[in-house]
Amino acid sequence: MKRRVALRQAAREDLIESYLFIGRDSPDAAERFLQAVEESCDAIADMPEIGHRWESEDQRLQDVRVWHVKGFENWLIFYRVTEHDVDILRVIHGARDIAAISDDEFE
Repeated sequence: MKRRVALRQAAREDLIESYLFIGRDSPDAAERFLQAVEESCDAIADMPEIGHRWESEDQRLQDVRVWHVKGFENWLIFYRVTEHDVDILRVIHGARDIAAISDDEFE
C-alpha cells in the first residue's frame, strides 16, 4: 500500500533553505533538487522500509528512518512511517553536524 507523504514544517523549511543555497550557484540545479526530493519521497511512500533506521539514544526516535535524495546523495531525508502516511521530518545535508541537531527537531 502506497502511503501518503506528509512534510513537517521543519522539512519544509529545510527544503526552502536548501533550494536557496543550491540556487545561488545554479537555479537549474535547485529545481532538479526539488524534483529529486519529490521522487525520493515517492519512492519512500512506495517502499517505506527502503531507508535504514536512524540510530539515536532517544527512545522516542527509534522509529525514525533515513534515506538519501536521489541524485543528491549528500542530502538525507529523515522520516517516520505511520499506518497511512510517511511523515518527512527533515531534509538535511549530510555535512551538517546532525548529532548537534536537537532530537526535538525530529519530533
